[in-house]
Amino acid sequence: CSSRTMLTPPFWEGRVAYATRDPQRACEACAFTLAPWQKQWASENANANRTNSIALDDYSTRYLNSPLRFTLGGEVRKAAYSLRNLNDGVNFWDRDAEYFDRQLAGADGLLFLTVGKIAFIGGVRVGTGLVVAKLADSSWSAPCAVGSFGFTFGAVVGAEVTDFVTPLDAAAIAEFCNTSTSKLTMGGEVSFAFGPLGRTAAGDGILASDGSTASSTSYAQSRGFYGGVTVDGAYVKVRDDVNLKFYGRPVAAADLLRGTEKQPTAAQPLYEQINHFYAQLAIRDDQRLHAAPPYADYPAAAAAAPPPPAAYH
Repeated sequence: CSSRTMLTPPFWEGRVAYATRDPQRACEACAFTLAPWQKQWASENANANRTNSIALDDYSTRYLNSPLRFTLGGEVRKAAYSLRNLNDGVNFWDRDAEYFDRQLAGADGLLFLTVGKIAFIGGVRVGTGLVVAKLADSSWSAPCAVGSFGFTFGAVVGAEVTDFVTPLDAAAIAEFCNTSTSKLTMGGEVSFAFGPLGRTAAGDGILASDGSTASSTSYAQSRGFYGGVTVDGAYVKVRDDVNLKFYGRPVAAADLLRGTEKQPTAAQPLYEQINHFYAQLAIRDDQRLHAAPPYADYPAAAAAAPPPPAAYH
């Protein structure tokens, strides 16, 4: 076999020991024969074209996202649950809504990353997720799989899993599009989790090997038994193998995040939850705009009111 991977004929399904929608390594002769059919088979039979869904009433899945997923379809479901949980659920707090709204309003892109950490003074962190970018027509790009692993150090003890939904600016999106450079995130975190309830606040800088930089901040839901203040460093990369398995052919991160690749059917659960979140954000913004004036405005309102009738003497 060569290092090349190819989709095989869909009519082989059930006749071979693998799913024909998953690309397989092929020898040079077979790759030459299969190559002319790759575009058609990818558009018809790739995992990206499968129906995907989430079950909001399946609490064992909704609230127990795994830090490690090996398919982009699974990452889509995980990201959809993470975003929905920002609006409601067992780990939701009404006062969180304002923080999440401020954090995600106007984002040029969204990074979904579920990170598991185990630490006692020092520790390790690992996670997988995806990135989507907002396009010029206000739609969202095809998802791009990403992964992260690194270390944490500080006054910390315990284990937790955190569902990060991080807003990205144009500079951060450009870093993910440029896969020719290595990327390191450095930053600080404050985190506390007790059972299913917890919060993590983080600020990170994205440092690329070509000297370019970008930054991000996040406020996220977490769970586990964990507490501490840490300095974290992690390596972040695009998972080309996961993208290949999902789209059925090699696809550059730039093509995904800049809209060259159309929205895949299997990513619809995520787009639905993004639209739901921003619709709720607009409603909350309208409610805040039309809320009663704060107490500080009452003196001015009282001064403008007519004087009370004079007392009888």
